[in-house]
Amino acid sequence: MLPLIRLLRLLTFASVPPLVVALGLVLGSAALLQVPVSPVLVGAALAGTWLVYVGERLVAPPEDAANHPGRTRWVARHRRVLKGLVGGCGLAGMLAAPFLRPATVVGGSLVALTGAAYALPLARGRRLKAMPVVKPLLVGVAWAAATVVLPAIEARAAIGPAALLLAGVRALTVSANVLLHDWPDRRGDAASAAGTLPLSWSWPHLRAVTRVLLGLALAGEIALAGVVGPLAMLDAVGVVLLLACTRRAPRGGWRERVALDLLVAWPLVTWAAAWVAKG
Repeated sequence: MLPLIRLLRLLTFASVPPLVVALGLVLGSAALLQVPVSPVLVGAALAGTWLVYVGERLVAPPEDAANHPGRTRWVARHRRVLKGLVGGCGLAGMLAAPFLRPATVVGGSLVALTGAAYALPLARGRRLKAMPVVKPLLVGVAWAAATVVLPAIEARAAIGPAALLLAGVRALTVSANVLLHDWPDRRGDAASAAGTLPLSWSWPHLRAVTRVLLGLALAGEIALAGVVGPLAMLDAVGVVLLLACTRRAPRGGWRERVALDLLVAWPLVTWAAAWVAKG
């Protein structure tokens, strides 16, 4: 394996792609809603994202051993470092809190708990993840709240039609991405009773549902363009590209997963275009 490919693979094991998604969605939302970007909020969002995703790896969900054996072995070898990373992310969040609005801190804490709840063991070791519809719903709502609602709250902006439309677009897009990620993991999910939706669906069924979600997201982007202007149509390109990925069933593998996540992070392009336009 080439050194660069090896490095990229290790970055995926360390849950770096979700950080890119968080950065893209927060900055893209700020550009579309025309609200100032709080560097402290961006840092807190990255720390919170890493805490949730690395924390889930440390919990070692039983399906991971079958679905992601390479990552599972890597996490087992680096547990001490990853525990330190989780602690560092928690500390960063606490240090950021005094510089954020109280409403932002409360909302961010609720979002983090919501995003992690589906995977964490509850009473008698059962997980919300065992309820098929819960995972894409909770993850989609959590990402939408974290990357659209919280930046608006921190900027003291009204949660109006534009913010609500954008939150819907993000929730639908992320939920569709979750379904595409879960398709190659059916065997391991079935063995561990993870309860994901693809377990009971054929690929044509899952593709149809995913396309409906992304179609609604695209319709939301078009409606958003009527509120915030043509920048929303550039943002919609990411949805279209993700929609194009439904032409065939995902085969799994870290490269494909990273590609899907980078398409969800497309709003980085939206933000860059807005930044260039401001000159």
